Amino acid sequence: HNGYDKTLPKNVPGKYDLIISSEVIEHLYNPKVYLENINSWLNTNGILILTTPYHGYLKNIIIVLLNRFDKHFDPFWIGGHIKFFSIKSLNKLFQLSGFKILIFKGCGRLALFWKSIIVIAKKI
Repeated sequence: HNGYDKTLPKNVPGKYDLIISSEVIEHLYNPKVYLENINSWLNTNGILILTTPYHGYLKNIIIVLLNRFDKHFDPFWIGGHIKFFSIKSLNKLFQLSGFKILIFKGCGRLALFWKSIIVIAKKI
């Protein structure tokens, strides 16, 4: 799936009650289409559990102040992260893709410097 196309991959066997996506969305050109596809694969009231690296304002300032920007946002990382999400951007993306966020939780490291965020969302 190229990330731009709105068509679903072939051979998706049916609908699901739960889909888990771990550390995938940050590698995609079009994360909205990705979530829309997942939404279409879920049964009514289906649940999505998604994780992605966290990139909030304060964390990004610290990355710059510690002179870690080039390492953290390495443009030479083939297949690396091409999208970076904050709580605000993920909330908007989930809302636009037909989900209601039930749980939003940071994990790894101190609050607001989390390594990743976990989102549990329900299809609406």
